[in-house]
Order: sequence, then structure tokens, then C-alpha cells
Amino acid sequence: MSPYDSAAKEAWEEAGVVGQVNNEKIGAYKYRKGGNIYQVNLFLLPVETVLEDWPEAMHRERLWLEINQAARLIKKTSLKRILKTSQDQVKI
Repeated sequence: MSPYDSAAKEAWEEAGVVGQVNNEKIGAYKYRKGGNIYQVNLFLLPVETVLEDWPEAMHRERLWLEINQAARLIKKTSLKRILKTSQDQVKI
């Protein structure tokens, strides 16, 4: 599965949104879990469809926020920086 397909799948599973992923990576960050280090590549996904039900709906709350609001909720500094620098590419 390509990185773009993986990003689209994650958006559907975790947030119930569907769209065509932009193929330009906007950034990457790393995190540690269970003794392993993982790298996450980030892509923009213009939302075309918002689903009422999705695979992780019972485990996740979907919020629609402006970028500055979202950045305040993020603890990871590198992810916060990527989000803020991508602001010019996001159209609401």
C-alpha cells in the first residue's frame, strides 16, 4: 500500500472522512511506543465526504478546528510546528 493510500485509510478509519490525499508530504515526526520508534509521514487530505459512522467512531471524537486551535491541543512540538507551517496550504 502506498503512503497516500495508507493516509487515506487512516483518515477514514480514525475520523470518518474521505478525500483524495495530496501526494506532497508536508512533514514527518517520530514517536516511541512499546520500545519501538515509529516515523509518521503527514499529507494533506481535502475532505470530500464526512461519514456519520466509521470504524473507530466509538473510540474517537471528531472535532473541526481552526489550525491554531488544533495546535494548542497538540503536545508534540514537532507535530505542532508542521501543522502551523502547513496553514497556507489549507483551504477552509
